[in-house]
Amino acid sequence: MTATRWGLRLLGLINTAILARLLAPADFGLLAMAMIVVSFIEIWFWLGVDTALIQNKNATPDDFNSAWTLRIMQGALVSLVMVASSSLAAKFFNEPRLVTILWVLAPAILLTAANNIGIVNFQKEVNFRPEFIMTLGSKCFSVIITIFLGFWLRNYWALVLGIFSGYLATFVLSYMMHPYRPRLSLKRAAALWSFSKWVLVGNLGSFLSAKADELIVGKMVSPTDLGIYSVASDIGQMATNELARPLNRVLFPLFSTMQDDLARVRATYLKAIGGVNAFTLPTGVGLALLAPEAVEVLLGSQWLAAIPYLSIFAIYGAVRFLYSSAPSLLTALGYVRKCAYLQWFESIMLVLLCIGGGLAYGLPGIALARVLVAVGVGLLTLSFLKRYVAINLSDFMGTLWRPILSTVLMAVTIQLAATLLPVNLIVMFAGKLVIGIISYVAYALFLWRISGRPDGIESIALSYLQQFSRN
Repeated sequence: MTATRWGLRLLGLINTAILARLLAPADFGLLAMAMIVVSFIEIWFWLGVDTALIQNKNATPDDFNSAWTLRIMQGALVSLVMVASSSLAAKFFNEPRLVTILWVLAPAILLTAANNIGIVNFQKEVNFRPEFIMTLGSKCFSVIITIFLGFWLRNYWALVLGIFSGYLATFVLSYMMHPYRPRLSLKRAAALWSFSKWVLVGNLGSFLSAKADELIVGKMVSPTDLGIYSVASDIGQMATNELARPLNRVLFPLFSTMQDDLARVRATYLKAIGGVNAFTLPTGVGLALLAPEAVEVLLGSQWLAAIPYLSIFAIYGAVRFLYSSAPSLLTALGYVRKCAYLQWFESIMLVLLCIGGGLAYGLPGIALARVLVAVGVGLLTLSFLKRYVAINLSDFMGTLWRPILSTVLMAVTIQLAATLLPVNLIVMFAGKLVIGIISYVAYALFLWRISGRPDGIESIALSYLQQFSRN
């Protein structure tokens, strides 16, 4: 899963780096507007039947067929609503070009809904190799098409048609990768709904928390400013997302299999967040310190306005993944309603703080609102974990104090070393990056040794290195 996510992001980074030089920020802003509309409509019908199938250890073919049928119905509704509401969306953003874009993307949503439901079995079996092949294959196809169209068209249609090609490739590969052939059926629809209705409620809150700032920004500013904000948000969270989300994808089916052994679940969760934060904390903080050089190296001088937003979103990514696996844990244990409450608490906080921050400080205020919300949601998540899983703050800090302290020491080292580096863009970028990696690893290993070499990511990494050296 890590290879899958990093492969996707590497391809996406290459795609963005090339297209950022072929297209204008306004083209990215226009696509961001379209995807906000698509996500907003889609989330109202997204039933989470895949989640229900994974959580149910005894799912039958009737469950799979009913889930696939519900997805088809959902996809058809989303496509129809997209077409019907395209004019309203264009008026909301004051962007008439959105109408045609949404008409083109509508059939792609139906394709996604019709993907082979059998591939859910890969997750239930904690077998992610096929997903690696399928996901990377469709992304490669999409990137090739998008870059080709970028050179040819030199406008936003390269981005739109590239996304459509990715949906099409995923649909085809899903049937190539798994032999299951679903049939139309609603035999188990009621049973699926009893679980997935709370997934739907949570997803609504999740969408609002994910897109509220961009909705507010899109209404307040031009497509150019939205494009800068959106790209900075994507790149700023990219590294932490792609380190943490693979683990969360694996942990949910894993927690589902051990849901009857709470002590084992607690131990696994604490070990998991210790391991993931050993990577996400230094990555997020390091990217924030690298933002001035990273923007110019990766995107070019026309994107310099994205630097402060990139720094803020990098910090946000580091903070929010301090408690990243909690929703997977609570959902696997059956507390899907509690996850919905968390998502809505986050979304309401975000809307209020984004509006207040935007009115007071403009776009930087909206970006900073995300960091404050991540802190607030983290505190509420800790209270839920203490109540339902018996995980306390002391348990968290016992797991996280080493990566937190190592990250602080790394940041100080980078700042001090930067004053000694030559004033050259590439040298400064490479120097900060190398110094950050070496210093963090050194501090982390030192703290691990003086704390008695406890079982954790350090011992796992050293074990792999020893096996590699012997081979």
